[in-house]
Amino acid sequence: MKKTTTSEHALASENDLRGAVADAWEAVGQSFDQFCLLAGFLR
Repeated sequence: MKKTTTSEHALASENDLRGAVADAWEAVGQSFDQFCLLAGFLR
């Protein structure tokens, strides 16, 4: 059975996906930095 998707990422170009991954990775880094600050660790 084949499924049809309307996800913008599924239809995005390779450059768009690279940008989305870069943005997500930056958000992960910021979340980790915030976690470290709250936990009392310095990165």
